[in-house]
Amino acid sequence: MNLRLFLLFFLVAAWSGPFALSAADKPSDATIKKQLIGYWQSPRHPYEIHANGIIYMCPRSICTTSSPWDVRNGIFYWGQDANEIVTLTPTRFAFRSVKPPRTLYELERISKKDAE
Repeated sequence: MNLRLFLLFFLVAAWSGPFALSAADKPSDATIKKQLIGYWQSPRHPYEIHANGIIYMCPRSICTTSSPWDVRNGIFYWGQDANEIVTLTPTRFAFRSVKPPRTLYELERISKKDAE
């Protein structure tokens, strides 16, 4: 691919990115919530995102840290912090805080055994 074609493709993709999905194409809050349930590893700690609306730091046998979580209008809330969902696949969850400095957080799905 020549450089001009690459740059044109990049500019079109960058410009249309926010408009790539229509509201009808976006998953519902309930669907997102189902996909989030389970065990995830951050660069520092494993977490369990539980269906009861609580995120627990793992291993649960020795950790008492927990926070509420929710998804409303496609926005992921960890405690009071609103985050836009950047990526949500069966193995990866990336989200970015809506407030500056717009920090990107990345989690990788792990097993219960690996979390505990």
